[in-house]
Amino acid sequence: MKTYYDNSTTELTSSIPEDVIPASFYSKVSDLFLVKDAHIWGTFDEGTNELVIHEEMQEGDTCLLNKAAIKTLKNGGAVHVLEQERMPADSKVAAFMRF
Repeated sequence: MKTYYDNSTTELTSSIPEDVIPASFYSKVSDLFLVKDAHIWGTFDEGTNELVIHEEMQEGDTCLLNKAAIKTLKNGGAVHVLEQERMPADSKVAAFMRF
């Protein structure tokens, strides 16, 4: 988290789901921070880079936080599951990017 805080004013960090989720699919995330038991429902199409987020689960949705975690791990990144008060940003998700 120190690295996240040290770079929080740069483009290497984000707590915006619309930035973090696609980045996790494309090997850009070094460290992914997730709120324990949180969900962001929707779909992401890697081929078209189309992200759809819903407030509540709808038919065909998956938990995009789970998918982001799996992709980050598969791509050699680290995943940190934290209580909300320990998150480096006021969001369900945050990331420190590789580039």
